[in-house]
Amino acid sequence: QAPSRPAPPAPLRAPREVRPSRPPVPRMEEPVEVELVEVVTAPPSRRLTSKRIEEAAVAAKVAAERLGREIDQTDERMVAHLHKVFDHEVGTLRHSQAQVQTDSPLPQTTAAGLAAMVGDPVRLRQAILMNEILQRPEHRWD
Repeated sequence: QAPSRPAPPAPLRAPREVRPSRPPVPRMEEPVEVELVEVVTAPPSRRLTSKRIEEAAVAAKVAAERLGREIDQTDERMVAHLHKVFDHEVGTLRHSQAQVQTDSPLPQTTAAGLAAMVGDPVRLRQAILMNEILQRPEHRWD
């Protein structure tokens, strides 16, 4: 017979949270009567009349026109600022920078160009790199 194993310990339980009890809500035994005293309305001077509504509409229109003018002026100032900052000749270089210096003149014929390319190590390296870029290495994919 196998030796008896001791029983596993009982799982620990978290202590219960003690909640404070609420005081009891008093119950009314009889319904309470409500008495309507008086309906209060705004005084006539504060009531919106058609005249006041028209005045408010005119004031809103004037304010909208003023806001529109301010926006137009702001747009004009922004455009002027952009022109001031960015209006210059972009893409034009000074004459000293625009002159491209070449080591040797370009050959007139294709054969002369190939001969010049093979004779110059820098151009030969560029030609080999261009060939590697333009030709697909299909022989490596078989």
